[in-house]
Amino acid sequence: MYTLSGQAQNSFGTYGTIGLNRIGVAYEIGMNFQKQAHNISLGARFYEPDLVFQKNYPGINLGYNYALRKGKKMKLLFGVNLGLFYENKITTNLWVFDPKIIAGAKWKLSDHLILQLTAGFGAVINKVETSYTSNIQTFNYLNYELALGLTYRFGNNSDQ
Repeated sequence: MYTLSGQAQNSFGTYGTIGLNRIGVAYEIGMNFQKQAHNISLGARFYEPDLVFQKNYPGINLGYNYALRKGKKMKLLFGVNLGLFYENKITTNLWVFDPKIIAGAKWKLSDHLILQLTAGFGAVINKVETSYTSNIQTFNYLNYELALGLTYRFGNNSDQ
């Protein structure tokens, strides 16, 4: 994450992740920006249709993580993620908020490829509004996640 001279190079990358949590099986694609040990990501996350989602509409996932062990091929990371989803079901509107704290590791496979394994826990907040009444009901429950991702970085990434 830091270069040997102490001057950090910014880098951009694309990533894909597959994960499993209490909501269901998640697929995520997106872009990330990295400066030194800081990484900010923005992606589209899809959940398979299941007991929560009837259709495969994407949600937005925002993330931040910080990596430890500068100059090593394997780095430890910790951070936060926030997923935001909306689905219009026939008679109801569903909003899902999925904030998580994450920890994991990433391995530099080459100058451009990074493999990442993360675990996270947080809450799932479901807000449901029916068309019959104007009240909104909220349901909260504990969430956990295990995800495997692959990132491709553009440009010179000798110590990413």
